[in-house]
Amino acid sequence: MSFSDILDAKPKEPKLYQLLGCDEKSTTDQIIAEYRARVRDFHPDKVSKNDDSTGSTEKFIEIQNAYSILTSESRRKAYDSWLHSPFPVSFEEFTKSQDTYQMSTHWAVPKTQPSIKSVPTENDNVKSERNEKQKSRWSEGDRYQSSAASAFRNYKL
Repeated sequence: MSFSDILDAKPKEPKLYQLLGCDEKSTTDQIIAEYRARVRDFHPDKVSKNDDSTGSTEKFIEIQNAYSILTSESRRKAYDSWLHSPFPVSFEEFTKSQDTYQMSTHWAVPKTQPSIKSVPTENDNVKSERNEKQKSRWSEGDRYQSSAASAFRNYKL
């Protein structure tokens, strides 16, 4: 797989979500409810032998697979990662070497905490006042010229 393959890759369709009539924001309970509503129509015991030519057994297996992936927390997280990954591979290939793909896209994971606080709080003001009250025991000119600092720099301490 070359870099140009990754750039040329088209977005993946959320086929499992579409099979169950859900989206990525659906809860597990919603997925279970949609599964139960859809599985009745394609269950082999409910479909007559004459109607099986339409592929209801294959559809039933696909719905079963979608249900098993989307109701498992870890497998659903892997499926969502695959949907948003730029790699043009199948979901099965992605899960086989998921660690490798996640390592190569570690930079794509959004941060959970902001790097800079947006609004100062009262605690920040109190801390800055405490820091102002605490003064250095050296005056700025003598700080780096003390005998202890000189001995430390010359490896005598």
